[in-house]
Amino acid sequence: MPVSPSYRDFLLRYGCGDIRGQEFYGITHGDFDNSGIPNGIWVTLKERQEGNLPRHLLVVHALGEGSLSCIDFSRQRADGECPVVVWELTCQATTCLRSKQRISVSSSSR
Repeated sequence: MPVSPSYRDFLLRYGCGDIRGQEFYGITHGDFDNSGIPNGIWVTLKERQEGNLPRHLLVVHALGEGSLSCIDFSRQRADGECPVVVWELTCQATTCLRSKQRISVSSSSR
């Protein structure tokens, strides 16, 4: 899947980042099987396997309490940019599942 221009710029400029204790995931190296945070590809693959994260979402930040900021490639605009959405952990009784509800929190702008 093609990466949005603003995220590509972030990856090329910084790779990944930390702003006042908030980690923003990127690409730290190409070994996605033997990696960890802040490698966004590793986090995304792990969430797809363990948390049923849809294939059109790419994890870029953990909000805490099980909520993740993700780039939503299913809603790519004509300029290639994609909105950032929240993928939430929902709990019912003793079972926690990733919610299929997406809540738009911001859009990339150029």
